[in-house]
Amino acid sequence: MILKNLELRLILNMFSNIINLPKNIRYRFLISFFNRIFSSCYIPVLPIYMSGYISSSEVSLALALILCLNILGNFIGGVLGDNYNLKQLIALIRGIETIIFVSLAVCIWASINIWTIIILFSLVTFTSSLRVPLFDMLVFNAVSSENQNYVFSLSYWINNIGFSVGYLLSAFVFKGNMFSIICMGIIVNIISIPAINSLEDDYTSQSKSNVKANLIEVIKIYQNKKFIIFSFGSILLLFLELQLSNFIGIFLNRNFIDTIFHYKVTGIQALGIIQFINVFLTVLIPILSKKMMKSISTYSFIIGIILYGIGFLSLVWFYSYGVIAMVISTIIFTIGELLFFPNQQVVFKNIMPEKHRGKYLAARQINTQISRLIASVSLVLFLSVSYVLVGFIYFIVAIVGGAFIIYLRKITLRLEHEK
Repeated sequence: MILKNLELRLILNMFSNIINLPKNIRYRFLISFFNRIFSSCYIPVLPIYMSGYISSSEVSLALALILCLNILGNFIGGVLGDNYNLKQLIALIRGIETIIFVSLAVCIWASINIWTIIILFSLVTFTSSLRVPLFDMLVFNAVSSENQNYVFSLSYWINNIGFSVGYLLSAFVFKGNMFSIICMGIIVNIISIPAINSLEDDYTSQSKSNVKANLIEVIKIYQNKKFIIFSFGSILLLFLELQLSNFIGIFLNRNFIDTIFHYKVTGIQALGIIQFINVFLTVLIPILSKKMMKSISTYSFIIGIILYGIGFLSLVWFYSYGVIAMVISTIIFTIGELLFFPNQQVVFKNIMPEKHRGKYLAARQINTQISRLIASVSLVLFLSVSYVLVGFIYFIVAIVGGAFIIYLRKITLRLEHEK
């Protein structure tokens, strides 16, 4: 009990020291918090919203378009940040983004053609992905070796709190109403204007970024056979997590209904509960059980993968048993995730040469986008087959993805012993 109270005081102390951080980091956290709330409101609802107007194959096409613009925006944002004033770029992008949000709200309110709305959503994604590397550069320019651990830990907590608040707002306040969510986006943009005006940008890049050369260097990493094996495994495991805002979200919206204490729970609200519990437990369990988080072994990884697969299978197979079944399934796959993820990180660290860490981290981001693309395209298949088969596929994907990582773990351990 004393240990738990000590950990709680450390967490409270972590938040109380924000005032001592550089101005750019404080304002970055503030803007990031509201951005996370908004993004976790609209991203899970977007596929559900589109599926009410267009076919599943068209939803997949639209999500693929949005994803491609997201990747493009990240690259362009990084290049612009190396060559121009960060504060001016952020202010310009935020202004353009606000205009797009207002246009989007008008189009949704007036029931304009759905593809016009989708194009505007794509532009929102593009502009938001442009500013992400710019904000990150502001933080990295301001962070020091003395406060970097504190800053990154605090960032983790603030982001997760923002996600949790957003999931609950989307499910129980906005109830999936896209017009209300977009109006919130306009408010978030307006709130962030004073914070952006207060940013300081005294950093000048010493060299111009060569995006083509950097991209070629990142692509060369895929010649590393161990990284290819890791990529297959990590893409499959992340693919499952992304199902929450793809197939599972649409499936629950169409099929789920339950009543708790005379309160009607819809599919969108069930999705909000699932995502909130997942984020909440991801933050809480490491505090309450550090021993579990430090369990780096093949055994804990295998148990984690099995629980992860069973949890996602249960979300689909047992949806008809109501909210309680959804909560239990979420707890199962979250515990599984917390067991296998540290092991996966250790494997990644072991295959990553120290002098090329930046490029390997960039390549891992490419893997993330590949997972998103596969999750989007899979909508066409999953919405056309039995949900029983989908649940079975989820379990197989978890096992196969885990098998790649376990195989790679054994290879790296054997090489270490041979040294």
